Amino acid sequence: MFNKLKHKIRKNPRLRKAYQHQKIFRYRIKHKLGIGSKSSIGGFDLDRKISEIKRRYYVAYFIDLRCNYRCSYCSQDDINRREYDKTSVDRVIHYLKTEVKPRETDLTIIGGEPTLSADFSYVVESLCNDFFITITTNLSTRFFKDFEGFIKWAKKVKIRWNVSYHPEFMDIKIFIERVKKIQEARIDMDQVSAVKLDLLSLDDRKKLENADIGFTYQTRTGIDEESGELFPKKSDHPDFNYVRYQEMCGKQIKETRKCRTVDYDGHARHLISSDGAIYNCHHLLYIQKNPIGHIDNGWPNNILDPIVCSEYGHCNPTDFHDMEVFPKDNVFAKPLALVNS
Repeated sequence: MFNKLKHKIRKNPRLRKAYQHQKIFRYRIKHKLGIGSKSSIGGFDLDRKISEIKRRYYVAYFIDLRCNYRCSYCSQDDINRREYDKTSVDRVIHYLKTEVKPRETDLTIIGGEPTLSADFSYVVESLCNDFFITITTNLSTRFFKDFEGFIKWAKKVKIRWNVSYHPEFMDIKIFIERVKKIQEARIDMDQVSAVKLDLLSLDDRKKLENADIGFTYQTRTGIDEESGELFPKKSDHPDFNYVRYQEMCGKQIKETRKCRTVDYDGHARHLISSDGAIYNCHHLLYIQKNPIGHIDNGWPNNILDPIVCSEYGHCNPTDFHDMEVFPKDNVFAKPLALVNS
């Protein structure tokens, strides 16, 4: 009930602003009293926390859509089987500094596996003084081969790391050792996780849970290839409705609908593909369809407008809670809520 109330407050622009002020006030008190953030494993950055609370858009740069793994449970639309065009990273850097920075100060650099990009360190060094950067990585590419050298570099750029363990490919001992070295160096880590599924053995679970690395489980999303089931079946999110979730993401239908990304809670999607095209959902980015703009044309003014999409039914689970979908029989009607009111 309390989560539903908070969710409704955040959907109302005026109430959301009051909620943000109250949350910022609490963090200022915590910081003054020297109370560390539970969610930040490597430290407490008050300015970053305030920026995250105020943010309106989730800005992510998909610097490289390749991955060094082929996890059976990955929900990223078989991206490794496609060839993706790339634009100059300098053009993306210019766009981020001139168009995004006046509007947002939080940036996620993601993939695939972002550290596969030959330009990764250059991009991070070029942007780390302009944005609060978060990197999502598996810690197991060539970029981390000289791990002591990586630690020295990571201390200089002062960015935040989200790391994940993949049981089908990774050495759990090396993963835990590397996470501990990052934390001992007081480098900011927001999340150390693995997807909770049967592939994660009981022995591995015990090792991760008892390693004292702030380990958490991620909810499994997407379709199980063997059973055809869509995960998760249940969720604590106030807007979760399994029937709606299955219709949007179950790949049982493919319809043309109008939808739009929502801007409450700082989750309106602004996703930059490696070729410079801008999308408002992950599925369209992965299949390179229906971009809402391009970095060469500046910030897309239609970022919150509905778009016509013929991929409804194949939506990516990542976007389920952050998209409003118009009714099938009336695309000009008010968007449907994701849960029956």
